[in-house]
Amino acid sequence: MTSILPVSHPRRVLLRFVALALVLMALYFAASSTEAYRVAVSQPYLRWTASATGALLRLLSVDGAAARGGLVYAGGFALRVDRGCDASTECAVFAALIIAFPAAFVRKLVAIPSGVAVLVALNIFRVASLVLAGAYTPALFEWLHVEFWQVAFILLAVGLWAAWLPWAIRSSPAVSGLAG
Repeated sequence: MTSILPVSHPRRVLLRFVALALVLMALYFAASSTEAYRVAVSQPYLRWTASATGALLRLLSVDGAAARGGLVYAGGFALRVDRGCDASTECAVFAALIIAFPAAFVRKLVAIPSGVAVLVALNIFRVASLVLAGAYTPALFEWLHVEFWQVAFILLAVGLWAAWLPWAIRSSPAVSGLAG
């Protein structure tokens, strides 16, 4: 079995990776629970997410598609885009895994904005799918909202990180000598 960690001290490197990722996530959760974060970052981003979702639904010619404030409307259904609907935790998980992994800095600089952009775009699709489910198949809404998308989005974030690994490992001094 091929290791993705330096061969000389894989346990130490693995522990450092896990510890750093956990510390970064703890810092994110501490910062994101403050009032300053809520006012300066979260609320504007939630309104932007609602607006972008409304624009996507209008682009798809969905009846009654609109967005006002943090609400998205379509087909007589309204959805409030709230914490948990913003993919910020998933973006933080992705960024923490990238930062914590021992790879070349330049590869991290490419991966973080690219991966976050993918997650943000997919999140707009996710919110749009929830609005459509609420409007046209209400029985499916709760399952999609709680069961499917919650799990799928964490898996997407981790999957993007896993897809980045082979590229990160190549030509990286921190993980040289590994199979890519």
